[in-house]
Amino acid sequence: VYVLGATGSLLNGVGFSDSPSLDFTVGADWLANSLSLGTNLVLQANNDIAVNAAITVVASQIAVGTLTLHAGRSIAINANISTNGGGVDMTANDTAADGVVDAFRDAGVASLTLAANTTLSAGTGNISLQLLDGTGNTNRTVGTLSQGLGSSIQASSLSVVSFGGAELAANNTVGSFQASSLGSVALKFNNIGDLVLGFTGGTGMVNSAGAIKVAASGYLSLAASPSGRLSSGASGDAIVLSAGGSFSDGGNALATPNGRWLVYSADPGLNTVTANPLSASGFKQYAFAAGAAPAQAAGNGFIYTLAPTLTATLNGPFTRVYNGGTSYALSSTDFSVTGTSDLVTVAPLVGNFNSRNVGVASSLSASGLTVASAVDALSGAKVYGYQFGTSPVSASATITPALVTLAAPSITKVYDGSTAYATTAADLTAMSAALVSGDSVATASLTYSDKNAGSGNKVVSLDAFTINDGNGGANYTVTPVGNSNSAITPLTQVTWSTGLSSGNWSDPASWTGNLVPDGGNVLAVSVLNGASVTYDLTTPTTVQAINMTGSFTMATGSLAITGNLSTPQYTQTGGALTGTGALTVTTSFSQTAGSIAMAGPVSITQASGNLAVGSISGSSITLARWAEHRDARRVALARVNLRFVLPMVMRGLPVPRAKRLYIVRDAAREARLRGIPFGRMN
Repeated sequence: VYVLGATGSLLNGVGFSDSPSLDFTVGADWLANSLSLGTNLVLQANNDIAVNAAITVVASQIAVGTLTLHAGRSIAINANISTNGGGVDMTANDTAADGVVDAFRDAGVASLTLAANTTLSAGTGNISLQLLDGTGNTNRTVGTLSQGLGSSIQASSLSVVSFGGAELAANNTVGSFQASSLGSVALKFNNIGDLVLGFTGGTGMVNSAGAIKVAASGYLSLAASPSGRLSSGASGDAIVLSAGGSFSDGGNALATPNGRWLVYSADPGLNTVTANPLSASGFKQYAFAAGAAPAQAAGNGFIYTLAPTLTATLNGPFTRVYNGGTSYALSSTDFSVTGTSDLVTVAPLVGNFNSRNVGVASSLSASGLTVASAVDALSGAKVYGYQFGTSPVSASATITPALVTLAAPSITKVYDGSTAYATTAADLTAMSAALVSGDSVATASLTYSDKNAGSGNKVVSLDAFTINDGNGGANYTVTPVGNSNSAITPLTQVTWSTGLSSGNWSDPASWTGNLVPDGGNVLAVSVLNGASVTYDLTTPTTVQAINMTGSFTMATGSLAITGNLSTPQYTQTGGALTGTGALTVTTSFSQTAGSIAMAGPVSITQASGNLAVGSISGSSITLARWAEHRDARRVALARVNLRFVLPMVMRGLPVPRAKRLYIVRDAAREARLRGIPFGRMN
C-alpha cells in the first residue's frame, strides 16, 4: 500500500514486486518537485494507493512529468492533485499481466474514487482513469469508478475505462471525454461548460449493457466519426445526452439496439444533426422544464427548453352571400401558422363575422385556438409543446356580391418625356372584362413609373377609376393592380432647335419639343443648322445615329453609338465615346482627354494643322490629311490601336510572323522616304 502523505520519500522501489508485503508513505512535496523537473513517476501497489495530501506541481520551463498510479485493488484520491499540465494515468484493479503479485492482492471490492470537494486537475494535460477487471488475480471483485459531491476533474481530455460503470456526475471541466464500460452499471458524466465526446485516436463511448448519460452546461458535440461514436446495449433510455447550449452529432449515429436515445438541448436552430434523423415513431418536444418527463415513453426524441409561441393568422379576406347569420365554417387551410416548419393543425374551425349585414360586416374572427396536432414535416414524428399566442385572430371580411381585381392593361406609347398616358376606349373595354356583363369601367387613370423607353418591362399603375354599375360602384369591392409588361417606344428622331447656334446637349431648350435625347429614349439626333453642340450628360446615353453639319464636343459622361456619328468637327476634352457603330470626322479632329472605343470603323480627316489623338480604338482606323505630308507638319499620336486584316487571315490560313508585320513595315518605309516621322512599332 502506498500512502501519499505530507512527508516521506521513496526508498524501496516503485514496482509491484518491490517489497510487496510492505506499506509506504511517499511525500506529496517530493512527488510534486519530481514532476515539476520533468520526471515521469510511476507508483505501483498490489493493494491500494491513497492520496491523503495535496500534490501541487509548480510550473517551470521544463515540461511537467506524467504521474502514473497503478493499484492491484483501489485508488482513493482524498486530497487535491494539480499537475499544472502534466498527464495523470490511474489504474485500479490492475491485472496480473501488468505485474500485480496475486499473493499480496487482498480480498475486497476494487474502486477508484475521488473524495467529496476534492480536485483532480491536469490543467492543459490529459487524464486517464481505469477500473479494470483484475484478470489473473484471485481477488478481483470490481466496484465503481466514482467521485464525491463537490469534487472536480479538470483536464484537456479525460479517458475512462471501467468494468464496473462510472459515476462522474459532479462539477467536471474537461474539453473532451471518451469512455468505455464493459459492465451493466450506467456510465454517467457531468461537465461544466462545453464538451466534446470522443477525441482523435479514440473509439467513442461504448457501454456493453449499461446506459450512457452525459450532460454539459455548454454545447455538447460528438467528435467526427468514428471517435465520437456512442453505443449502449441498455434497454429503456439507453443514451441520454443533455446540452445546456447547442448539440452536434458529428456525423455519428447513436446506437441503441435494445432501447432508445434522448437528446436534450436549448434550441434546434443552433444544433447540427446529420446522422440521427427521427422516424415516425420518434418525437420532438419543446418547452421542456427540469424534472418533467419526456412526452413519449418510447421512441427516440429531441427535447428542447425553447418554448416557441406560434402565430396563427386567418388567410383572409373572406366573403360570402348574406344569409342572416354570423357563423362561418372554416377549414384547416384557412389558417396559416408561422413560427415553425412543422405541420400544425388548428382547432376549433369556427369563425364569426362582426355583423350579419351587407355593407356593415368588415371582419371575421376566430378565438380559443389550440394545437390540435403537430408533426415533423420530414419524418412524420409527433411534435409536442407548441402553443399559440394572442387569441382571437381576425381577418378582413365582407358580405358582398363580388370581389374584383381590376388590372391595368398592357399599354404602349411613344417617348414624350413624361409619365402620363391617354387612356383609350380599347383600354376601358379590356378592364371591363373583369366586371359582371353589362357593367363597365367608365374612366381610368394610368401612369408609367418613369418616362424612359422600354419594351415589355415598363411598370404602369392604375391610379384612379370609376365603375358604371348603377349603384355608384357599391356592388364591387375592387383591388386595383398595375402591370410590369407595358412599353414606351423610343422616339425616332429629335432635332436641334433651329434658332440656336450653340448649346449643351443636356439643356431641354436645345431640342425641339424640349425632348433631351438621354438614356435610350431617342434613336437618332439631327443637327443640320451648323450649330456647335457640347455633350455634357453625366448619365449614359445610347443613340443609333448623330448627323451634324457643325461641330461636336465630347466633354464628359458616356455616349454609345450603334450606327454612325458623322460630324465635320470633333473635339474631345473628356468622357467616353463607345458603341458598336462608327465615327466619321470630315474636317477637324482634336482629342486632349477622354477615350474613343468603337466596335466599328473610325475615319478621321484633318483639313489642316496637326492631328492630335489621345486614345482611340476601332475595328479599323483611318487617319487622313488633305494636304501632302512633305512639309514640317506632323501627326501627333499618343496611342493608336491598328488592326489589319490580311487575305491569308480571311482565308483561314496560318500567317507567319514576317507576313504579320509587312503592312506596318511598308507604311514605315514610305513615311521615311517622305520625311514623315513614323514613331515606334510595339
